[in-house]
Amino acid sequence: MKRHIKNLSEEDLLNYFESFGEKRFRIKQLYHSLYQSKCTDFSEILNFSPQLREKLTTDFEVFSLSFVDKSTSSDGTQKILFSTQDGKYIESVFLPNAEIEGNNS
Repeated sequence: MKRHIKNLSEEDLLNYFESFGEKRFRIKQLYHSLYQSKCTDFSEILNFSPQLREKLTTDFEVFSLSFVDKSTSSDGTQKILFSTQDGKYIESVFLPNAEIEGNNS
C-alpha cells in the first residue's frame, strides 16, 4: 500500500530523496508544489524529471479533500462538506459561540 506523501516529515523526505541521489532542495520544491500550487498528481510537478515524478507516483499517493458544500445557520454555525478521493464524505462544523471546557475567560 502506498503511503500518503503529506504524512512524511521533512527528515523522512530528506532520507527518501537522498537514498537515490536527489538533493535536499527537492523537499522545498515538493512542498511548494503540494501546498502552494496545490498539485494533486505528481505529473503536475514539472520542475521534477519524468523519472522522479514516476518514482513518486510508484511510491506515494497525493490527494486533498475537495470542497463540496457549505451552509450557515442563523446562529452563525457553519457546516462544511468535503469529499475524499475515495468518494466518502467528511462534514466539519464550526461553532462560533461555543465555549471550550476549562476556558472560563
